[in-house]
Amino acid sequence: MRYLLIILLFPLGLLGQNVSFATVGLQDLSGIEVTVVHSQPGGVAGTISQLTSGIPADRGQGTSTVFSQANSDQGSVTITFPSGYEPSIGGVSHSTGKLHANAWMAFPTTNYNSYVSSASAPNVPTLHFTSVNNGSTDNNMSHVSTETYNDASLGNVFRIRYEGSYRYSVSGINTKIDIYFPSNDNETILVVLRQFLADGSNIEQIGLSNGSSWIANNFISTANYTNGQAWKIENEVLAGVQDTLVTQTTGPSGTLTFSNPNNYSYEVIVDASKFESYITEDDLNFLMYKRMFPSSLASWDFHIVDFDGDEVVGYQDVKEIWWHFDSGNPVKENAIYNQSEKDDIEVNATTFNYHKKYPRSDVRKFKDTDRFYIVTLGKFRQLTPNKKITQ
Repeated sequence: MRYLLIILLFPLGLLGQNVSFATVGLQDLSGIEVTVVHSQPGGVAGTISQLTSGIPADRGQGTSTVFSQANSDQGSVTITFPSGYEPSIGGVSHSTGKLHANAWMAFPTTNYNSYVSSASAPNVPTLHFTSVNNGSTDNNMSHVSTETYNDASLGNVFRIRYEGSYRYSVSGINTKIDIYFPSNDNETILVVLRQFLADGSNIEQIGLSNGSSWIANNFISTANYTNGQAWKIENEVLAGVQDTLVTQTTGPSGTLTFSNPNNYSYEVIVDASKFESYITEDDLNFLMYKRMFPSSLASWDFHIVDFDGDEVVGYQDVKEIWWHFDSGNPVKENAIYNQSEKDDIEVNATTFNYHKKYPRSDVRKFKDTDRFYIVTLGKFRQLTPNKKITQ
């Protein structure tokens, strides 16, 4: 029965967050400092701008053909991005996307199939590159190819070549569009119209959507684009607002409540640096037993008995624990672990040096984590309350 403190944090939305402590055996739970930091999302901002310089040269069709079906109405193809070229939309990186005949690309792949394309259709993050939202006009797709290469202006890029026609009733190829994903800036997408005949609706659009609203977009006027007009689309996650709550200290019952009315993401800072425990005869006997039978070391034993950190249960460890027992001086060496660390340590309990995999610290910060363990050096069994807090 090792000596552990178990910290439970429950995010309860409008009801707040409760932090509670439990122990193996009887224990005074007062004096543990807990701070919760809520992170208010900052949202996503985007810009779209037409370029007048630095436009990549036309390289024609790419080296890898991924779609070839003349005059395909409602055709689509899944694009897999090479490692290092995955676009990031709203802070989420995407390794695949589905490119559709109606001049939009959804992230990740989606089976949505329509010519009525808007900020909410499809209802996933979507790049629109001349898609139409008038309910009567759509495109045919005949060819899609890809390549990676080093561009003089953009550096290493992944390029998608889209070729088709501006209306499903028109055959052949009168639309050629390149889409670039730079490896050095995964929040930027470049759309270049090599050849494009607008349908006259004035509501063809280039832009980026989060699936419900536009991050950035621009409508295309009636024109015949033949000279490589280009649009640069950028998006970024805005910095969130952090609301640091007043640090609270547990009382004897070991319970705390923090308000979290919007159920924001949170960080938990647990401070066990003032947590002091007194060595009992049971603790002393346990360490001396382990010194006589070191092959029986298991589970949390190294966290409990190795006072001098030499990985050996020896005379120096016994000497130190005896000093604490005989003098009445408390032990203040505590370590904090989360649930996954604790489980990992226990599974690999007999692996030499394994407990050093995680930092031994009495003050630690965790993100969106709801369960923690505090281990005190020298404390094997806790039968009666014998802890005090240094004020």
